[in-house]
Amino acid sequence: MTGRMTLVRPGAGQNAILSVGPAARLEFAFDRHDAVLSKDGQSLVFTFYDGGKLILEGFYDNFGGNAQPPTITVQGNEMESWIFAVLAKRGYNPRPHRAHPCPAVSLWPK
Repeated sequence: MTGRMTLVRPGAGQNAILSVGPAARLEFAFDRHDAVLSKDGQSLVFTFYDGGKLILEGFYDNFGGNAQPPTITVQGNEMESWIFAVLAKRGYNPRPHRAHPCPAVSLWPK
């Protein structure tokens, strides 16, 4: 899907799957620190501490060549989407001190 998409945190244990097309505009409606980022194939995955997952299918298809990466807005601030792509590849965990179902590496301070 292209155009504006609001990313909403799924319920506990639920999976939400969104298809991300070129030049999509993604706006977070949850605290980005509540999820661990990971890469699964061409998808960017947010895994929440309650077991919920938000899966952005095709996210990585929008990089390289003449592709138009998504625009990401977090708390009103626009961020480069490649930042999320790199963090997910490294298994970014914003709160490594909290128990979480998937292993991750902390890249930013608490």
